[in-house]
Amino acid sequence: MGHSLYKVLHKYIPNPKVTFEKVDVLVYQDALVLAGYQSSNGPLSAFVHYEFADLGLPGIYSMQLQMMEQDIPEIFKKAKTNRVFHAEPKFVLVPNSQLNDVPGFKVYADAYADAAEKLMSDDIACIGAREYYNYPFRVFNDVNNVFLNSEYHSYHNGLFNNMIKESGKNVNVYISIKSKHVEISFFKDQNVQFINTFSFSNHTEIIKFVEATFKEMNLDLSHEYVYATCIQKDHVEEMMNMLKSKLKNVNSKATANFGIPIEIWSIYADLFMAH
Repeated sequence: MGHSLYKVLHKYIPNPKVTFEKVDVLVYQDALVLAGYQSSNGPLSAFVHYEFADLGLPGIYSMQLQMMEQDIPEIFKKAKTNRVFHAEPKFVLVPNSQLNDVPGFKVYADAYADAAEKLMSDDIACIGAREYYNYPFRVFNDVNNVFLNSEYHSYHNGLFNNMIKESGKNVNVYISIKSKHVEISFFKDQNVQFINTFSFSNHTEIIKFVEATFKEMNLDLSHEYVYATCIQKDHVEEMMNMLKSKLKNVNSKATANFGIPIEIWSIYADLFMAH
């Protein structure tokens, strides 16, 4: 049953008896990434990437933790701290200056047709804003039941901090291809210039969203500081080649500026940016 439900795309557990100080849990609509650390500030000690079979139901997460909980190694589930990041969320950002004027749940409700189920929030201090993001109840409850010491954090907090710190006077562009969405963000002068998430039904639509966004931001497609990642490991080569057909410098500075080998960055940049 397990292998018809999901597959393990990557697994690295050199010592199955260690105790983790923390585990980072990245939640996608069709994927789950677990990264274990023996010490909070130490290097990554173990890693698993699960991809779930697409249920083909609009708006329904294919991730079915309750159906494969027994297959997740106990060392990930019993870490002293499980930091959970929703890496493919519906979200809104509300400037701190507006928090007293408009409730976050109303801003979220105005932005999305479907109602929030488990609406979470987190301070994004680096841009002076608060993020409101949603978990479906089933997904939130599954994560909470499987990972014993869960703390919920905005995936964007680390991403924004890392990209803003690196951007300086340059425009940094980050393109993250998720399970069902592509998120495109622009950073410059210690701030987020633009961020939006686009739902795609086929891979060629991603290029259309990228081209339209670059045009809107008045940025040439030959721009040097463009970083891209794709959690769909089986399709990452196809995706990167597709992006390079339009963005010739995509990821050309990823290893130099962030210290992560390109073959890892191309799939798991979300993990390292959230960390």
